[in-house]
Amino acid sequence: MKYVLSFFGIGLVVLAICLFAGQKKDVSLQQPIRIHVVANSSSTFDEEVKYFVKDVVVEYLNSEFSNLKGSEEVLDYLEENIPKLQDVVDLALKEKKAGYSSSISLLKERMPARVYDGHVFEEG
Repeated sequence: MKYVLSFFGIGLVVLAICLFAGQKKDVSLQQPIRIHVVANSSSTFDEEVKYFVKDVVVEYLNSEFSNLKGSEEVLDYLEENIPKLQDVVDLALKEKKAGYSSSISLLKERMPARVYDGHVFEEG
């Protein structure tokens, strides 16, 4: 089982990316936190918004995670800071003039095996 941080618009398209708890370029990977960004629709605009939000979230969380040590600290941070993260996402949506807001939840879900940046993440 993996923890999943989900950002919901209204749509069905899912993009999964991984953030590595406290990862630095030369540090081995710890248990990943997978993020799902769900587009509001399958329109070109909403897909662009989804990728923009994903990039904003990854940049923001990587800076926030830089001082955390291990998956437990990352999960604690996420649980305590969902409102702050929602503000970051909603600001990104506003910047793109999306006309809708986000909903964020932290879930423990079974995930399929995936490959990101040459790293294999097993099913679980």
